[in-house]
Amino acid sequence: MQKNLLGVCASCLIFMALPHPAQGQVRLALVDILKTLNESSIGQEAKSGLTEFIQSRQELIDKEEGKIEEFKAELARTPEASEILRERRTAELERLIEEYREATARLQQEIAEKQEELTLQVTERLKTVVEEIGLVEEYTLILDKDDDIVLYCDKALLLEIK
Repeated sequence: MQKNLLGVCASCLIFMALPHPAQGQVRLALVDILKTLNESSIGQEAKSGLTEFIQSRQELIDKEEGKIEEFKAELARTPEASEILRERRTAELERLIEEYREATARLQQEIAEKQEELTLQVTERLKTVVEEIGLVEEYTLILDKDDDIVLYCDKALLLEIK
């Protein structure tokens, strides 16, 4: 927090040293990105979509887990089975468990990818909205409240290196 505050203060000091062409007025704003993501309709829709996706994947995991539990129960009900049959069933149970682990890992990867995809969509939309607000309301600089990230900057402030 202290590092972020220091970064924002440093950004403001540097910014204030730069000439601003628009009527001499400097307009700064801070945006709480996390709060905006959590409370905006776009963020809520993404969160809802991710929850539905996770639930659908959890149903698949639960189904596979049910198969394993059913197989274990069946194995326990037949203690008089021959040693060879018991070894085969134990090997099959181990195979089912391994498939379950692989499926779980694959589904967790799918969830992570979906979360990343939705986060990217929301942040891109948020970036567009911040830029629109910056232009329409004539802000000079809009920063992320928690990070040292410039979300919007008046184009007149951009330096051209020749």
